[in-house]
Amino acid sequence: VGVDPYNILAVTFTNKAAREMRDRIERLLGGHESAGGLVMGTFHALGVRFLRQNPGVVADRLGILPNFLIYDDGDQTDVVK
Repeated sequence: VGVDPYNILAVTFTNKAAREMRDRIERLLGGHESAGGLVMGTFHALGVRFLRQNPGVVADRLGILPNFLIYDDGDQTDVVK
């Protein structure tokens, strides 16, 4: 109580847990708009979000284009086929 939403980072490891976390927080705060300032998601999604919001880090330090793609197992199989 009394914490600015912009000072909260909520992290989990699965998409299912992230959805549940977001739903619970929105219910506690009284709706989607109230949770707008919160940063929450999976560890991987938040990492990608950081990289996309900081293209200089991606290009300069990692040597990849900032519009990189991430392929899951199914995507990788489709590309090979």
